[in-house]
Amino acid sequence: QWARGTASGNVNGAGIAIDLAGNIYVTGGYQGDFAIFGSLWIYSYSGAYNDIFLVKYNPDGDAVWVKGAGNPYEETSKAIFVDSFGNCYITGNTEESETLFDSLLVHYPGFFIAKYDSSGNVKRAKGYGGNTRAHSTAITMDGAGNLFIAGDFSLSPISLDGIVLSPHSLSYGTIYFAKFGS
Repeated sequence: QWARGTASGNVNGAGIAIDLAGNIYVTGGYQGDFAIFGSLWIYSYSGAYNDIFLVKYNPDGDAVWVKGAGNPYEETSKAIFVDSFGNCYITGNTEESETLFDSLLVHYPGFFIAKYDSSGNVKRAKGYGGNTRAHSTAITMDGAGNLFIAGDFSLSPISLDGIVLSPHSLSYGTIYFAKFGS
């Protein structure tokens, strides 16, 4: 048995997944100038607001790599799924229209889906919703490689690749779930 923690300010773990080799992936948000995972550091995009982190640990709990994503405002990762090839899919929320995932810039407020390969390279990132009251809190994949997400939204409609959903109420949350092709 073992346990690990971070050596930095406000770090919130929100999702955990394990690949077929026993590597552990943790995602969430961090606030402050930096976050430390083992001997690996990431620096904040904003300092004052949450940014996204994704960290891979080997089966012994040692940090292998860590990635951050963000913008000058609030964003955080809420869930993770790892496929049989070790690709990581994370989803979460962003309050601003642009969020940087390594060299990929996502232009959309609301929520996002990002894919990283087993070495931590971002392969895809896309924003959805168009509404800062849209949240994504769960992600999974079926055997055919289709991604499924779930979350909630309120106040105004959201867009999911051209499919528009309207809220049940302007003042209360409406849940949604969606399937995205592989």
